[in-house]
Amino acid sequence: MNRSPSIRWLVDPWRDLVALLASGPCPLCARSLPRRAVAGVCPACWAGLARLVPAPHGDGPVTAFSYEGPIVVLHRRLKFAGDLSLARPLGRRMAAAWRRRHRSARFDAVVPLPSDPLRLPPRRHSARRLARVVARELELPLARRALRKTRPTRPQTGRPRRERLVRMEGVFRACPRRVGGRAILLVDDVVTTGATVAAARNALAAAGAERVGVLALARTPRPVAVRNPAGRGAAEPARPPREDPGPRTACGRPS
Repeated sequence: MNRSPSIRWLVDPWRDLVALLASGPCPLCARSLPRRAVAGVCPACWAGLARLVPAPHGDGPVTAFSYEGPIVVLHRRLKFAGDLSLARPLGRRMAAAWRRRHRSARFDAVVPLPSDPLRLPPRRHSARRLARVVARELELPLARRALRKTRPTRPQTGRPRRERLVRMEGVFRACPRRVGGRAILLVDDVVTTGATVAAARNALAAAGAERVGVLALARTPRPVAVRNPAGRGAAEPARPPREDPGPRTACGRPS
């Protein structure tokens, strides 16, 4: 439920005060929190996140940050430690990133990427929490039930993109009544290879979505290939020379 501006003006300062009193030092710099701290993070650290704003990534997902350093800490606190006070400041920065890239684009609804209920309780679905803030900031309706997961999936960490794409085929199903003929803004927390987002976009398109934009809190940095002087790919560590096993017998073992 969206609050009126007057109600938000009354509620938000008290929410920040409660978060401040319940927290310890800043989780990013370990310094004592000043009175102007937001969601238990000091203003200096919030300002320092500007260095993690990524360059535009072509036509891919719009992301507010690169997934490294402080953003990793804040995301884990939101998703795994249940620090829901972080959803509002992070979601606001996501909405700002979206406005910078698509100020004139028209979208009809915000759809959160559904998480696996067997892996995390619903209250810790960070994409849903962030999507709620994004929808409020962009003044769009939140379609929470427009997209659902049809089966649980195993963790994708460390899997190559091709394998992830195969695993995610048919995992999502969208409701044609809620997305048909509409421009959908899909919201996720972290984009790695893009396989999960691609599967969700395919499901929304199959249900008749006019177009699908993707907004995420962060994207993992692409690995930088380290080439050797010969230019033949990543340099490998030096291997120790093989020991001479000596003359072999008919059994293939040294005599």
